[in-house]
Amino acid sequence: MEYVRRRFRAAVDALEHLVGGLGTAVLALGALFGIVVVAAACVGGVGLLLVPGMLRAVRSVADRERARLSRWGPPIPSPGPVPAGVRPALRDPVVRRELRWVATHGTLGFGAGLIALALPIYAVQDMTFPLWYRLVPPDAGAPGIGWWRVDGLGDALTVGVLGIGWLVLAVATGPALARIQARPGRRLLPQI
Repeated sequence: MEYVRRRFRAAVDALEHLVGGLGTAVLALGALFGIVVVAAACVGGVGLLLVPGMLRAVRSVADRERARLSRWGPPIPSPGPVPAGVRPALRDPVVRRELRWVATHGTLGFGAGLIALALPIYAVQDMTFPLWYRLVPPDAGAPGIGWWRVDGLGDALTVGVLGIGWLVLAVATGPALARIQARPGRRLLPQI
């Protein structure tokens, strides 16, 4: 029983890390979109004026991730301000690693956070389905499985068992997803 309690606690901690990482992943995704817009504007020459501001925005998002990761592990100090000027800033190895981190965390970190958030929601939805299945027309199907017709309590209980499977999957994969989400930040954001 102690093993189950520890695994469940680890899964809850991992979910907390992943949801926090989902927040910074949304910011990183926004910064990534901004980088693409600025890069496209650079073709016309106007984007060069926007590069320093965009790099400061990337540093700000990276600093939020540094602070988040520092709460759950070794501290990752901020490197300070972005070097002045476009060329020195783009040659700075810390800025280059932050740009790689934004692309990685904005995609991989976002995906890991969404999966980690969806699994417990699916688990609760499906495990409670036997309590409210009569509110759903039989032709509507099971939640998340629209093709499966629910004709009675037996089918609803089967969906409830599926919910237990989602819960087991969330508990089993949560810590690994948290490590996957944090790895790019731990690898790319520390100063050289």
